[in-house]
Formats: sequence, C-alpha cells, structure tokens
Amino acid sequence: MLKGKNWARFLYLGWGVIGIVIDTVSTPSISYVIPQILIYIMICINLLTPKATGYFLARSNKLSEEIL
Repeated sequence: MLKGKNWARFLYLGWGVIGIVIDTVSTPSISYVIPQILIYIMICINLLTPKATGYFLARSNKLSEEIL
C-alpha cells in the first residue's frame, strides 16, 4: 500500500471485513469488537477519500508508464 498499489488498498478493505466477521463470531461479547469496528471504519473512510484515490491511481499510472 505504501508503494501506491491500488489492489493493496482493496485487499486491506476486504481482509478487514473478513477479520471483523471472524472476531464477531469467535468473541464472547460484541463489546470487544466495537473498538475494532470503529477503527476499521475510520481507516476505510481515509482510504476511500478522493485524495487517497488520486494518490493510488496516480502511482499505478506512473508505474504502468515506466513499464511501457
């Protein structure tokens, strides 16, 4: 993700959902999972802002131009 790979952003978002589902099922109380969900939501909002999207798309376009 630090190298601007767009697929890494979506991999994190998907993996986070899977982790939250597993934690929700395996945790005895939902109150243990609520902080994790709130932090995940804040990170998702940050990763899906127009500024972040521009960063990831610009980096992926730059890398594809270097290859060609």
